Amino acid sequence: MYGLNKQKLSEQQINHALHIVYGCKAVKIQELPDGWANSAYELSMEDGASYIMKVSPPTSTQLMRYEYELMKTEVEVLYLLSQVDQIPVPKVIAFDRSRTLLDGEFFIMEKLEGAPYNKLKESMTEQERSSVESELGRYARLMHDIKGTGFGPYCAPMDETMSWREVFLILLNSVLDDGEEAGLSLPIAYQELRDILYSHSVCMSDVTTPSLIHWDLWDGNLFVKDGKITGIIDFERALWADPLMEHYFSNTTLDAASFVQGYGKYEQLSPNEQKRVLYYKLCLDLIMYVECHYRGYTDERHLSWAKSNIEQGIASFLQQIKLAE
Repeated sequence: MYGLNKQKLSEQQINHALHIVYGCKAVKIQELPDGWANSAYELSMEDGASYIMKVSPPTSTQLMRYEYELMKTEVEVLYLLSQVDQIPVPKVIAFDRSRTLLDGEFFIMEKLEGAPYNKLKESMTEQERSSVESELGRYARLMHDIKGTGFGPYCAPMDETMSWREVFLILLNSVLDDGEEAGLSLPIAYQELRDILYSHSVCMSDVTTPSLIHWDLWDGNLFVKDGKITGIIDFERALWADPLMEHYFSNTTLDAASFVQGYGKYEQLSPNEQKRVLYYKLCLDLIMYVECHYRGYTDERHLSWAKSNIEQGIASFLQQIKLAE
């Protein structure tokens, strides 16, 4: 996905930065089109190594309020998870936050074997898909077993005295604030939606322990080879939060069954858990709609889909949250 905020770097710019932080240059540089905010390049180095380089948007870019220290978050979570047995993540080779070598932060990580799961999924058998998604469930459980001392963004958890309900409503309202400031229309008045969201949010009170979550754990962020996950990427939105925020818990397809089984959550979701999943899905739908403005997306098909998706998402939330009472 191309947006106006993604940087287009020349080979000269990239090699200058590589020489400073790594000590040698790339003999081949290939831009990777995947990703919606950061630029990414595959590097074939002079010393024979193959790496991936991610570069943040330019310093002047206006991000959404919840997008705090994205690249720092991703690198620090990769460092943390590299110390956890079994969870496969790419090794970080170098990280530069200076914004002096390039107009943005960047880091270099090892290139994973295989291909993104979303590009392989259709060609795999049902049994192969079930195996991958069950494996993902096991890794998610290991990650969620890492506990924090306060809820909120990985690099800036909120005051430890704040409840998950308070923190989540701050997050959700920040997305609504971004949409309202951008002049984006919703099928319901912003304040009316805020009031409804608040009035049903007591279901959040059950969450008392901050768990480390990926929060962008969709098929495109898994690399797979020979039916096995070789690595998980894109931890930039990691949170100390409720594990049920992960995508697969709100996935309405049959895929979720294998994930949940691998995760080890065999019991049915409680009424409050079901309500929380409704909130988390709506939050993601809002983000995917509002970020179109902040990313500068120009693909009319995606813009149309995002608008239709949030209209359906709000209607579904309003209907289901009332039925859940």
